Amino acid sequence: MATGFRGLPRLVYDESPDDLRCVACSICAMACPVDVIHIDTHRGPDKRLVLDRFDIEAGGCVFCGLCVEACPFEALTMMHGFELAVYSREQLFWTKEMLALKATEQSIADMERIHGPKEQPEKKEPAQTPG
Repeated sequence: MATGFRGLPRLVYDESPDDLRCVACSICAMACPVDVIHIDTHRGPDKRLVLDRFDIEAGGCVFCGLCVEACPFEALTMMHGFELAVYSREQLFWTKEMLALKATEQSIADMERIHGPKEQPEKKEPAQTPG
């Protein structure tokens, strides 16, 4: 793939596809310039948001990567696939189950490519006392 290539956004999980990194904050949906990300949530017993629905209309996505940049939880990355041709528009509707992608070194590198390198905290050397 060419440097800077952006495919369809994907939801990242660490261990289980049922345990996505997404916290249902909807920041990615608000960042989407073409409004193709649809999110439904409810409050769980612990008062946290629970993600019920996370869908992307791939036919309308412009692959800009703004959703990935906006996500503060590193829950989205862009996939490498570029062949999204289908026979009907309904097949371009991707659900959260279809979008789930295990966090690997490659998916994290793709995320960092879009976000830019992480800022490393500056190492402060202890002041030396003359003596």
